[in-house]
Amino acid sequence: MKVYQKISHLSNAIENCKRNKNWDWHARHQIRIGEIIDEYLPSGSGFDADINLKYCDRKKMIFKTHYHCMDEHGGYDGWIAVAFILTPSFIDFNLKINWRGYRGKYKGQLIDYFYYLWGNAFNQEVKDEKHDTRLMHTGQNDNGVSEMGCGYEGEITPYGIKDEFGGL
Repeated sequence: MKVYQKISHLSNAIENCKRNKNWDWHARHQIRIGEIIDEYLPSGSGFDADINLKYCDRKKMIFKTHYHCMDEHGGYDGWIAVAFILTPSFIDFNLKINWRGYRGKYKGQLIDYFYYLWGNAFNQEVKDEKHDTRLMHTGQNDNGVSEMGCGYEGEITPYGIKDEFGGL
């Protein structure tokens, strides 16, 4: 599963946990998102600040961080506040980058670098054997029935997970 897919599915599981007041799994999913961000998203080479997932739903994800600029002499020359906005497409995702704080002569090269670096980062495969989230317990509903959250493709039905082929 790709990085952007995994984060989206874990965010969906967090929302299910909130709704069902399952704070144990809520915390586990938040920790896992942090681990994925730390392991797979760019760090260093200018990206010297924390990366934060500011928003995630079925229509978009927004990550915010800062980029440490350098001048032509190799010295640090200020910060850029950067937002990476992912929206789904039929094949993978669309990436839009918003920033403020830099109007220098290298803007075109920098934006190309950001698209290349972050596009590849979000498209990496997550090696996730120890954190198998295909089926996650998210608590009980108002009738006392145990509910499960899905971390992979498919939808939860009262009878189990319905996959993309319609089977359970």
